[in-house]
Amino acid sequence: MPNDHFLRSVLANLGYWDGLVHPFRDPGYAELEYEFPNIVRATEIGLTFPATRAKAGVLVTHCFDLVELGHLWDLWLPHLRRAIEVPEIELGLKGQLINQLGYFLMHRRDLEAASNAHRTAIALGEQVRDLMIIGDGWFGLANIGYHQHDYAQAVSFGEQAADIFLELQKPKHLSNAYNVLGLLAHATGNYPIALNYFSQAVDLRRQTESPLRLAMFLQNQAFTEQSTGQNEAALVTLAEAETILQANHNPGQLVNLRLTLGAIHFAMGAYATAEEVFKKIDTGFLRRNNMRTWLAMVYNNLGNVYLKQGLRDEAETSLLQAAAHWRKTAEEIQLANTLGDLAEAQALQGRVKEAMPNYDEALIH
Repeated sequence: MPNDHFLRSVLANLGYWDGLVHPFRDPGYAELEYEFPNIVRATEIGLTFPATRAKAGVLVTHCFDLVELGHLWDLWLPHLRRAIEVPEIELGLKGQLINQLGYFLMHRRDLEAASNAHRTAIALGEQVRDLMIIGDGWFGLANIGYHQHDYAQAVSFGEQAADIFLELQKPKHLSNAYNVLGLLAHATGNYPIALNYFSQAVDLRRQTESPLRLAMFLQNQAFTEQSTGQNEAALVTLAEAETILQANHNPGQLVNLRLTLGAIHFAMGAYATAEEVFKKIDTGFLRRNNMRTWLAMVYNNLGNVYLKQGLRDEAETSLLQAAAHWRKTAEEIQLANTLGDLAEAQALQGRVKEAMPNYDEALIH
């Protein structure tokens, strides 16, 4: 058994790291990401001893923003799962941890397991009468519904989450709920509603020290502005988001911004500019972090640019890469779209026989 002096040093170490990550401030993100291995080590030690597990569990919950913004969930999930299982974690904290598990599983596109986690958290929240756990669970289910294209049910979940966050006066959480409701409205073509939600999400985030989330919501707003033909407004909105990201190190979010910026230039017919933007995306970062969905999007978008430019060989090469990455995700609709474009690239080269299986598979999906 460790002596009391050692346990006090473990608790002090946990307290030190907890003081740095909570409350989380985006401007300190880069420094915290550099220290992430030390935070992981402190958590591992803290979860080892019964006397330090409760404090380690609190540190785990407070690392959520750092892990999500840094796309560090693959490294973090084993420690999060371990924290959920230790008996010293009280039920309210366990509910928070299970919701966080759901979010990270969603990012990995393990949507069924993510849904199960959020429903378990909601049940725990009801048991301990904790509205925040329940609201976070509904918010998680809204995000999953968005990715599953089950938009009507997702809207219901998102509205329930927003009502709870509004009642509890939680502006950061409320802005997140408005953002997902904006995404759902955009997906169903309700662009004025989407812009209203994004505007509210952006306004709430401007009131907090959350520039990275603000940049994310601005990107979503820009994409909807472009969809309504407001191309110049979209570029202005994206310019603000890019300025934020340049001042706050976050390579994952910069990838997302360039995907949006390239898509807008593509929609405007500025294919050379779109190609230049897509080529700036750090695919090495995406590979190192196993981000298959974004890799597929990069190669799919480049393939479509090349099709528009009449570069059929280059289009086929990019679209083949995109299809290979889509096959490692659950995005069947996106795979079908890529296969249709790939078949078009092959048919334009007079290779109709090779194109037909891709057309056929696209129809199946």
